[in-house]
Amino acid sequence: MADFKLKADTAVQTVIASSVSAVAASVRIAGDYDNAASLDPIATAYLTYKYTGAAPAAGALAAELYLVPGNSSALVAEGGDALRGTNDQPQAALLVGVFQTVNPSTSVNETLAVRGVPLHPKLNRFVLQNRSGQSFAAGLTLRIEPEKSQSV
Repeated sequence: MADFKLKADTAVQTVIASSVSAVAASVRIAGDYDNAASLDPIATAYLTYKYTGAAPAAGALAAELYLVPGNSSALVAEGGDALRGTNDQPQAALLVGVFQTVNPSTSVNETLAVRGVPLHPKLNRFVLQNRSGQSFAAGLTLRIEPEKSQSV
């Protein structure tokens, strides 16, 4: 029986970039990642953001991350935002992680991570829901670093 280890396979991908407008409290934003060619099984997700108004206390819930699977942009499970997919809350079963504040700020970006995000072998719609009670400033990004397993 072979042993397996993880290796970085695909370059870091920006899935969501909110460069123009702030993301209000409770609002969802979404972005797609097509995994059909790479077939990466898992990824680490990185959320980089800061707040527009008062920042919550350290340890507060900042956002929830959902992964909505699909076969193509025409066949994707319900959930997304007003621009991508259906403007519906994704199923609770599709929640893959939460981002919890460590050093929340209105002047300096904070980067948080969720490890072990399982990737669908085709289209992956990442849905990020702001749960902080405050607005995220423009410039928010959600990036993923896909990983492969290899036998050793």
